[in-house]
Amino acid sequence: MSKQYFDNDVKLEDDPHTLTYYGETELTFKTNSGMFSKDKLDYYSIVLIENVLEDGPSTVDSYLDLGCGYGFIGISLASKYPQARKVFIDITQRAVDYTKTNIDLNHIENTEVILSDGIKVEETFDLITLNPPIHAGKQVMYQLYDDAYNHLNENGEFYIVLHKKHGALSTIKDLESKFKNIDIIYKKKGLYVLKLKK
Repeated sequence: MSKQYFDNDVKLEDDPHTLTYYGETELTFKTNSGMFSKDKLDYYSIVLIENVLEDGPSTVDSYLDLGCGYGFIGISLASKYPQARKVFIDITQRAVDYTKTNIDLNHIENTEVILSDGIKVEETFDLITLNPPIHAGKQVMYQLYDDAYNHLNENGEFYIVLHKKHGALSTIKDLESKFKNIDIIYKKKGLYVLKLKK
């Protein structure tokens, strides 16, 4: 069976890459084999970042990059929320290690990087972002949605990027029963960015 980026395999061969994102500021990211979108910046993640930068609250005290990979989303949002506490969570040790490297590389302050399957912390957040691990399966994805809801502050916002072919419409329908408000803030060629408020 082929390895997926969410498998915690510490025996992966080295295949390092350096990627650059020209957003609010120029950012550099080190990546390696066994990581999601290691060869190029993920388009879905870029769309998510751009929409949070444009539509997200003007200030937050804390935010969480859930399933952070090498930290692309959370690090990119630091330009909008430089004073916020920034927490990054991923299931693999390699992702955690590279997120720490990229935080240092881009001089991001007030951060914590946590190795965890889901959100296993007591802390709650004003803002959570997620580009769901589609290939991990629906059960895993919906557990992450539940985790996000349970770790949002009241009136906190949860941003998800999804494609119609990956269940965006059924996800919206399911989450309507949980969150008090769901806005589709981006919709183009089947790609959706959802803003969910607790």
